[in-house]
Amino acid sequence: MMIAVSHGADFFGLDHYQGAVLTALAARVSATIPLDQRLAATPLIKALETPADRQFTPSEAAQLSEQLLHVSRDPLTRAGDAATARALADAAARAASDREPWHWTLDPPYGADPGSFFRETASRAVRAPGMDDHGDTAG
Repeated sequence: MMIAVSHGADFFGLDHYQGAVLTALAARVSATIPLDQRLAATPLIKALETPADRQFTPSEAAQLSEQLLHVSRDPLTRAGDAATARALADAAARAASDREPWHWTLDPPYGADPGSFFRETASRAVRAPGMDDHGDTAG
């Protein structure tokens, strides 16, 4: 499963992450955030543990950005996790500064199999009477 995150760094303003990468980052967040701040980090941990379609308000995005920056700067955070946390923090900060919601969307939109969208669309295709599967006239 892939997750597309709004306010990202690519041409379309998206970042794409494997669900497993986000789930692994949840454990790092749990280990890094101080105990007295753990309650405030619960929404971030839950979002990372179960990646799905989500929307965060600009104020939530600002708070998540700070938490993710803390994780990315921790000396015990591995380089790959730190890079993911930093990229997510940057996207959340852009959403907050633009005063826009921060969106997480399942990508591709029809599940983990990119071909599922095309198979589903083809199975629902309407054919004109007298046409075969290739658009040729039958007969």
